[in-house]
Amino acid sequence: MDSKQMLKEMIELNQTTFDNTFDALTKMQEQMEKAASSMIEQTAGLSGEYKKAIDEWAAGYKQAGAGFKKNLDAQFEKLLETFKEKKGK
Repeated sequence: MDSKQMLKEMIELNQTTFDNTFDALTKMQEQMEKAASSMIEQTAGLSGEYKKAIDEWAAGYKQAGAGFKKNLDAQFEKLLETFKEKKGK
C-alpha cells in the first residue's frame, strides 16, 4: 500500500471516529436534557423559568453542535478531495 492511500484511510478513520463520537455525545446530551426536564416537572415549587432555561440551553447546544459538525465535515471533505485521482493523469 502506498503512503498516499494509507494517509487517506487514516483520514477516513478519523472522520468515522469523529462522527461516531459526535453522535454518541449528542445522544447523551438529549438524555440529560430529558432527565433535567423530567426532574423539573416532578419537583414542586419550581417555575416554568427553569424549564425555559433548559430549553434555551439545549437549543443553543444543538445549534452550536450542528455548526461545528457541519464545519468539520466540510474540512474532512476538502482534505479527502486532495486524494481523488484527476482525470487525464
